[in-house]
Formats: sequence, structure tokens, C-alpha cells
Amino acid sequence: MINKEFYHLHIPKTGGTSLEVFLIQNVYPEFLKNNISIFKDDLNGAHLGWKPVKDNQYIISSFRNPSKRVVSHFFWMLKLRLLDNPKITRENKHNYSIGSKVKDYNNPTKIEFFSWIEKNNKWVSDYQSKNFFYRENDLVVPICVFGCSPPLSINEFNKDEVLNNIKRTNLLIKSEDIKLNNFNNLMNKILIDLNIENKNKIKLTTNDINTNEKSFEFYNNLSLKEIEYIESLNTLDLEIYNTDSFFWDPKAFI
Repeated sequence: MINKEFYHLHIPKTGGTSLEVFLIQNVYPEFLKNNISIFKDDLNGAHLGWKPVKDNQYIISSFRNPSKRVVSHFFWMLKLRLLDNPKITRENKHNYSIGSKVKDYNNPTKIEFFSWIEKNNKWVSDYQSKNFFYRENDLVVPICVFGCSPPLSINEFNKDEVLNNIKRTNLLIKSEDIKLNNFNNLMNKILIDLNIENKNKIKLTTNDINTNEKSFEFYNNLSLKEIEYIESLNTLDLEIYNTDSFFWDPKAFI
């Protein structure tokens, strides 16, 4: 069946913002010219997880090294608190909790980070995989004020359904491949898949969006044992990430 609807399944902290900017600037205009609709729902299509899939829907998503994504998620929460710049009192302190005690949002310690993981493990573990899982009565909104929302602790969550939805995804991209020198091939891939002639050149000049250098520095200071511990809480995410056949190859000849 010919694809007539496009859906970007945006998983938080996987490079999805950079990918969406690229799509908006370069690909979405071509969709409009070719009568291909862009799937959005009541929350503007942002961070909404898997939905009931139509036969004519073309789905793309991005996936990240799970340990790096967990660290990035933690620092994203700290960044929100810093941007909010709240006056925290005894009455409102629960509104500014990120699920653990962090004394200095600019310089969290490893102890504080791992405390956050322990207290939020039910939501943080296999976070990306949960975005590919669906139950009709679950409202899946992966990011909320506290960084992880209860629906992503789905009790019925299981590996087989996640893998089936991963395989159904038309284009799955590793986060490290979302970069400027890959965008020509990526655009060609999408347009060829949708039978659209490529007439335009890439206009995007940067993809360094929504990044946090402190997150990278923090991850680089983790020990191998600490990284392996995070991986042990994200076994399905790690299995998917390490299965190259699930992912687009930016070096492939198009």
C-alpha cells in the first residue's frame, strides 16, 4: 500500500529535536506538495509514543545508546529546574522534585544521579522500548514535569510486542547518525521510500539542538562498572541498540 501519512515517533533525549528540525525544514514541505499528511494529535505529536498504526503510515524514529540517554534524561530534568529558577519552600518543594535530592543542579554528584535512577527505576528502565509499546487505554506521554511519567511503567509491557513494533517502523535511526553530513542520504531515503522526486538541497546548517555538554562530561566520567549497571536496567534497549539490522545505514548507497 502507498504511504500517505508520515509519523515521527519522537523519543525524548535521542536526538529527536534535531531530527524534527531537519524534517520541518527539508522534508515536510515536499510532503505537502505530494499529498502526504503529517501525523499529529492533540499534543502536537510531541513525545507521544506508539499509536495504533495504519497500513498507509510511514513511521520513523531515533534510538540512542541507553546509558547515554539515561544520563541525558537526568540532566534534562536539572536543566528544567534551573530554567524555572523557583523559590523553593516547604509548601512547594514537591513540585520541584526530580525524584531524588540534588543539592546543586549545576553540579550533581554520582551518588545523586544513581539515587535518581534507583527511585525512578520503574519508569526509566528500558525507556526507549516502552515508547514502542502500546495499550489502547494507556496515555503514553513519556516526559512530564518530573521527567518520567507513570504510564511508562506499563505492567503488561513485553519484549515481543516491542520488537514487532520496532520491525514495523519504516526508518529507525541511531542518534549518532543524526548529523549534518548524513542528512542528504537521509532525505533521499525518505523521499525515495515515499516515491517523491528530490528537487531541493539541504538547507539546515546545524544540528546541535537541545544538547547539554555537562551531560556528556558526566557520562565520560562514569566507570565501566557504573555504565554496566545502567545497562543492566536497560537490557531490551541495549539489545535493540546493538542490533544493526533494525537501523538505517547512513553509508548505504542510495
